[in-house]
Amino acid sequence: MSAASSSLSPTPEPEFHDPLLNPEVTQDPQNSDSNSDVIIQEPKIYEYFVVVGLPSTYSIDTTKPSLHPPQMLYQYPKDDALKSFKIEQFCFPEGVRSSVAKRTASMSGLNEIFYGQSYLYSSENSFVFLLSNSSLYGICVIKNELLREPPSIVERETRKPGEKPNVDRFVGRGGYLVAERCYCFLSRRPFFSLHFETLYTLLSRLRLQLLDNEMALPSPQRSSTTSTSPQSKDGYQLGSQSATPPQSFNENEEVEYAERLETQSKEIEEILESYRLQSVPEAGEKMVLHLPHLPNPLTFTRPLRDTFEIGWIRTLCRVVTVEMIVSLLSAILLEKRVIIVSHNLGLLSPIVLGLSSLMTPLTWQGLLIPILPQKMKETIHAPVPYIIGITSLSEALRSQVDALVFLVDEGRIVSSKDFPLLPDLAKLIDNLRVEHNEIFNPTKSGQNVFASALGKEKEEAAAKSVTAIFNRYTGWLVGSLMDHFRGAWRQRIPHEVTRESFLRKVRPHHREFVTSFIDSQHVAVYLDRYLYKI
Repeated sequence: MSAASSSLSPTPEPEFHDPLLNPEVTQDPQNSDSNSDVIIQEPKIYEYFVVVGLPSTYSIDTTKPSLHPPQMLYQYPKDDALKSFKIEQFCFPEGVRSSVAKRTASMSGLNEIFYGQSYLYSSENSFVFLLSNSSLYGICVIKNELLREPPSIVERETRKPGEKPNVDRFVGRGGYLVAERCYCFLSRRPFFSLHFETLYTLLSRLRLQLLDNEMALPSPQRSSTTSTSPQSKDGYQLGSQSATPPQSFNENEEVEYAERLETQSKEIEEILESYRLQSVPEAGEKMVLHLPHLPNPLTFTRPLRDTFEIGWIRTLCRVVTVEMIVSLLSAILLEKRVIIVSHNLGLLSPIVLGLSSLMTPLTWQGLLIPILPQKMKETIHAPVPYIIGITSLSEALRSQVDALVFLVDEGRIVSSKDFPLLPDLAKLIDNLRVEHNEIFNPTKSGQNVFASALGKEKEEAAAKSVTAIFNRYTGWLVGSLMDHFRGAWRQRIPHEVTRESFLRKVRPHHREFVTSFIDSQHVAVYLDRYLYKI
């Protein structure tokens, strides 16, 4: 029996060892032949930090819920290079949501805004987007904040001395304007766990600054949750700040408050600058970061493969059945168009990026867009292979696209046409079942894997096993090709002749899949890189 035939039979998949195959190099699409005289500037830990949302002076009609166009509020370092990337749309794919927080007897709404940290634990608040044309990742956290009280680093409305600050901070009696803000690191270094940890720590610092500033305001302006004023029957404080418009600063208070904000802004920028200038660790190396103004150091061990993040696999296996994962991987290996749909931004990026990482030792060559803004949804008509995540997709639009669509929130896959299944599909699923079941729990889909430590160690171990099984399987498919093509290449047999002779040896029930697989761009790139250039 031929090597090709036996490797695609239902026997245990052989381990494929070859000195040509370097997993790290295979995963890095930037590796290619280059002129050794060319000096390439290494990317920093991150390129930019941005805050996106609505300006504090933005006018909102509170009588009806609506989405608002996002705007860039802050950028560090400051330059014009980001204007062409439409970062704002990726931070808020559907637009910025606003609301009114009512001041009730329980103070629950304001307590959450000032003291709460629910954004740390919800998967909906933390997500990643990718600007494919620049290999720039956006590591983002969205949280609700008082619209009229931007963080210290965001420029505030200019006022003349003695003028009332934030005069419409209050909406009616006892209401506060609230809007989403997005805090985001833009980096070519996919150190996702490090970026998220730094971001959460930075947000904690900004939160403390906000609380300090509340205490520095003249008392009628504070949003303090304590008051001895009598209450009306509807729970509002009578005669308190909830029913009283903000008072004026006197000139000295105005100067002191401005100086306080300037000092706080400098603190945050010192943290950002220190983080940006950190030395990049080698693969597998542990680093300890001591950033200014932060009480505790941050630790990070760089993965051996930069494009791999175990958190993606944990999330993928939590919410997607093993049968669906295998179906999605089959479509990806065959270069089908794949669309992932979910209202939860924190699920889109892990599923898209997690699926692409299961291809090792191959590298996805098509469009890879973990989160596609609604204003760019015409991209799904692109006549190229892609894996795209989007928050919503109408049935009418879905029917116009030749793609496999995974509706995450509904737990089902819709495909315009059938496609061949993976060879030895039943065995692959059987190999995955036990480890996948250790993680699978759709009820935990709302948990943020980067902030929650509950069950982390057990889930990570299972996720690594799942990844290893998938990577061995894909390596088995690639190994079958390499065994055959290597011998033909040494004999200088043309590619087309080699291709046809290989397909003739493949078992008939696998031939449809293997024919499409062997003609895919990721296989062509792999053969060109690791076989035809030796």
